[in-house]
Amino acid sequence: MLSGVSIIIPTYNSASRLEPTIQHIAVQQLPTTVAWELIVVDNNSTDNTADVAKLLFEKYQMRAKSRIVFEPRQGLSFARECGIKNAKYTYSIFCDDDNWLSEDYARQVFEQMETNNSMAALGGYGEPVCEISPPSWFKDLSPYYAVGAQASSAGRMENGYLYGAGMSIRNEAYYKIKEAGFNFILKGPEKNKVLAGEDSELILAFRLAGYEIWYDPNLRFKHFITKARLTTEYAFRLNKERRISIFLLVPYHHHLRGIPANGFYYSMWVLKNYTIGVLTSCLKLLFGNRLAKAHASQHLGSLKYMVLNIQDYFLIRKQIATWVNRLS
Repeated sequence: MLSGVSIIIPTYNSASRLEPTIQHIAVQQLPTTVAWELIVVDNNSTDNTADVAKLLFEKYQMRAKSRIVFEPRQGLSFARECGIKNAKYTYSIFCDDDNWLSEDYARQVFEQMETNNSMAALGGYGEPVCEISPPSWFKDLSPYYAVGAQASSAGRMENGYLYGAGMSIRNEAYYKIKEAGFNFILKGPEKNKVLAGEDSELILAFRLAGYEIWYDPNLRFKHFITKARLTTEYAFRLNKERRISIFLLVPYHHHLRGIPANGFYYSMWVLKNYTIGVLTSCLKLLFGNRLAKAHASQHLGSLKYMVLNIQDYFLIRKQIATWVNRLS
């Protein structure tokens, strides 16, 4: 691939949100020696997103070549994959349609990834810009909204994840795991659904392939959050889906740690993480914690899901082992 940066905007029905996103991309400060491009992925929108994007390309004349590609399969992982497949350059930046990149974002990504061939993914710091004053609980759930610090300090991350918003990846690493047989289990947000975890799954896949994950808090972007996403109903729905996502990511963690794929270890993990969670929530309920009932209900729902879908754990472990073995 050619040396440079591809900024990818996956978008679905975002005609009203695109302008500030593209406006911030238009003022990226990159040396003239660094090639770059902007790819807007229309993820089967039903509004005039594509037409608006074309008008914005004309309005904000930028040095980068700008184009629109279409992805009919709805889901964030599908849209990002489409962007990567259409990318000309070595590094891709995932800029969601409500992300506003700082003017030196692409330059920093290029410089850092260019100097470390082991770095498969690089994350930055998302600053929330809320349409309304955020609720009191927002700070506790901020990682779910792809904002805030992603590690205690800058540098290589030994554990943990990066959120997908603002994440930059080495395209060569992505193609390497895909060619080995990696496929997303978690597909990301889809129409009328709040699904999550495809970004975490990608990070775990990179780790299984031997790559490094890095974080730099000086890599900054703003994340616009609408009032519709700041309701307790949305937050609990998001939290519920996250719990299911965690279950589907356990096979990756166990494979990384060399834990055998058998029912005993799986049962111990469920007991530790969810049965105890249900009991703790019930105790809090006795002491009048108003959110404890909701938490207990979510723990019970997750526990039921894990018991009923235990076969998925072993199926995913088998799939992981197959493509990881192809890498060696």
